Amino acid sequence: MLTRSINTLHLLETNLTEHTSDTARSLNQQQTTLVEINNRLDENKQLIASGNTLGSWILERVEWVKNLGTELEQFLNRIIAGNFAIYREIVALRSAFTTRADRSLCEDPFILEDAIGRVALVHLRFINSWQAFDTVMEIRFTGKQGLPKIQRREYILEENATGLKIDRSMDFSDCFLPEQKIVMSLVFRKESAFPVAPLVTPCPRCQAPSANPVDSNILW
Repeated sequence: MLTRSINTLHLLETNLTEHTSDTARSLNQQQTTLVEINNRLDENKQLIASGNTLGSWILERVEWVKNLGTELEQFLNRIIAGNFAIYREIVALRSAFTTRADRSLCEDPFILEDAIGRVALVHLRFINSWQAFDTVMEIRFTGKQGLPKIQRREYILEENATGLKIDRSMDFSDCFLPEQKIVMSLVFRKESAFPVAPLVTPCPRCQAPSANPVDSNILW
C-alpha cells in the first residue's frame, strides 16, 4: 500500500514537473510573442510617425504648388494685361500716325505772322490760292497801317526757321507745310534824296536827244 502511494507521488511529481515545464515553455512563448508584438507596435508607431511626417511634407508641397499655381496665374494675368495695354498703345500710335500721314495737307494750318506782328493760323482748306490769300490779307489790313502796300502786293513771305523767301510763282498749296511759321514783311524802296541828272538832253518839242553834253549850250 505504501509502495503504491510512493509511486503515485512520483507519478504526480513527474506530471507536475512536466506540467510546470510546459507552463514555463508556454509562458516563454507568450513572453516572446508579447515582445514581438511590442516590437511590431513600435515599428508601426515609427511607420505611422513617418507617414505623418511624409503626409505633412506632401501637404506642404501640395500647398506650395497650389500657391505657386495661384501666383503663376496672377503673374500670367499681369503679363497678358500688360501685353494688351502695349497692344492698345501701339494701335493708338499707329492709328494716329496713319491718320496724320493720310490726312491732306490742306487740313493742317501754317502759322502766319503778318507785317504788324499779328499771328494767325491759315487753313489751306479755306484759303487755297494766292488770290484768296491776298483778298484775306486786304480784309485783315482794312483800317490798319500798310493797307496800300498789301493792295499793291508790296510784301514778301519768308519761312521763319530758314529765312527762305516764298516763291509766289509756285502753286499756293505747294508753298507751305503743316505747322510751318511764315513771316510777312512789307517792301520799301529807297528813293534818292537828290534828282539824278539825265545823261542826254532831249529836244523840248520833239524830244529828240542831243549828242552834245548835258552841261553845254545847245541851239535847237
